[in-house]
Amino acid sequence: MYSGEDESKAFDDNINSKWLDNAGAPSRRSPAWIQLDLPTAQTVNSITMTSTNNAAERSARLYCARLK
Repeated sequence: MYSGEDESKAFDDNINSKWLDNAGAPSRRSPAWIQLDLPTAQTVNSITMTSTNNAAERSARLYCARLK
């Protein structure tokens, strides 16, 4: 995986960086996913996703957040 687009970029609070799932374009049968483990319990008030504009087939059209 190109290190400039690794999973750490998904949560770096920088809209100029990005995470790329290098396995290919996600689909319902083969989704891309990423997990964030917080060290302590946190209150989540909102989730924001920003998609890049470089390849339409990789733009998020469906996502699910599972909170434990």
